[in-house]
Amino acid sequence: MLSFLSSMMDYNNSNQDYDLILLYKYDSINSISVYFAVSPGKCVTSAVLNLLDKLIKINVSQLIETIPNEAKAVEYLQKHGLIPETKECKNGHQMKLSVGTVIRWRCYLKDCRKQVGVRVGTWFQGTKMPLKTAIRFIYHWANEESSGERMKRELDLDPGTTVDWNSLLREVCLFMEKKDENMIGGKGYTVEVDETLLARRKNHAGRMLGQQWCFEGVCRETKECFVEPVADRTSETLMEVLKRRVHPETLIISDMWRGYSQVGASGYEHLKVNHKYNFVDPLTNAHTQNIERVWRSVKERSKKHNGTHRSMLDGYMHEFSWRRKNKNNEFQSILRDIIIFNNFLNEE
Repeated sequence: MLSFLSSMMDYNNSNQDYDLILLYKYDSINSISVYFAVSPGKCVTSAVLNLLDKLIKINVSQLIETIPNEAKAVEYLQKHGLIPETKECKNGHQMKLSVGTVIRWRCYLKDCRKQVGVRVGTWFQGTKMPLKTAIRFIYHWANEESSGERMKRELDLDPGTTVDWNSLLREVCLFMEKKDENMIGGKGYTVEVDETLLARRKNHAGRMLGQQWCFEGVCRETKECFVEPVADRTSETLMEVLKRRVHPETLIISDMWRGYSQVGASGYEHLKVNHKYNFVDPLTNAHTQNIERVWRSVKERSKKHNGTHRSMLDGYMHEFSWRRKNKNNEFQSILRDIIIFNNFLNEE
């Protein structure tokens, strides 16, 4: 929330010369206050407020202080929109929260007396983890700190519970990435594309199991990307993904793999770089260094998770894309996307 506090005279400096500045207090969604000043001619836009929230990142100690018990956890989730602030019973009466051993919505009208659990209708319905623990788990997940060992130490969770909650949050990422399957690139933009083989090695036999090809594109100018598991890297398969994910008239840069032979004839400009001789083509300056960096990040992340099972690869790839898109604001972004995902589930 933005609150106007006062106005004051400003001194002249070498960069700006205001006769007056306005002092504002900004209460972020993390319940942290920041004071800042702007000139009267400047607008405090929503983009500015979003930026402030990104800069004011809550740490785990502040989070623990904010949610010391279940009642405060419910308040926190209500403030962030994950639990409704009001609720009606089936008879249309306003219910009130009853805080006890179990927190419930209750209708106190004598002829009704309906009651319902606070999780019903929310993303948390069907889960048993205390809400204050769930919030902390989501925070750790957002910061890529939700390994089994870490969650046992921090939250005293068993490995199965940690796996389940990581999967629940990955499901949100998968939904959001499928929902927002936007095309990247366009005229005047450059998209680097590449395919790579992700596989797990069976240690005692030394042979490769669970092989899976993945195809990715990254836009140099916007940093937008897509990552998709594919059945193979034939021209037909790669072109189907390319036409679905990259705008026509984009400049596509790839290696010399024959699967890209139809790119130039499909409405795209196309430059190739022959990695056998050069990392950067000496004539066109074409290179795929951006996407190679992205692949390194993907593989490092897979290694961090002790490899990625083939059946879960789609979810992991979409989680990677989601994290790249929401970099530096993962916690607030996942809370926002949980709401969107839950609204979708409730509409079905």
